[in-house]
Amino acid sequence: MKTYLTIEPRKTSWNFVIGWVERMGRRFGGTVYDENGKTWDWGQALCRELHGEDWPNSPDYSNINEMEYPPDYVIQACENWESNPHPSWVLNTTLSRN
Repeated sequence: MKTYLTIEPRKTSWNFVIGWVERMGRRFGGTVYDENGKTWDWGQALCRELHGEDWPNSPDYSNINEMEYPPDYVIQACENWESNPHPSWVLNTTLSRN
């Protein structure tokens, strides 16, 4: 009888998201500006991208705080944003304003 190793899905910690916020801040500056002149830090900008401009009131956002691990769509959004142009709602960042 053969025994097979069971591999569980990868569980990425919230430290990955915190690291993304720090990397984006070092790379582009600490402030993100939208098309209306509103400012966001990188964590807020990620929430805005994922849950809309009114993200603090989004039901999806309120559930995320209770999760042990970030959902895959959060990790994918971080990876996509880091390797592609900013989303269309981003006018510029601190470093691009100088």
